Amino acid sequence: MVCGDFNVLPESATFAALGRLGLSDLVTGNGLVDTRTSYYAKAGRFADYMLVTPEVKVARFEVVEAPEVSDHRALLLDIM
Repeated sequence: MVCGDFNVLPESATFAALGRLGLSDLVTGNGLVDTRTSYYAKAGRFADYMLVTPEVKVARFEVVEAPEVSDHRALLLDIM
């Protein structure tokens, strides 16, 4: 499991490199459209990502919408 504020866009070469390590992104892989809150006014709605290997059994993954306390949304992962 790898997560954090990568400050890269989904099409970045970073994800190709991480994919070669067996990691897949739960944010873009689930069709989510942003990880930013209304505090962030610029274009480019992604910054934060949660990547897992196939061995990680995901029970639930959520990009938390409220409360807004930062320009980044919290990422919530429940594993089995």
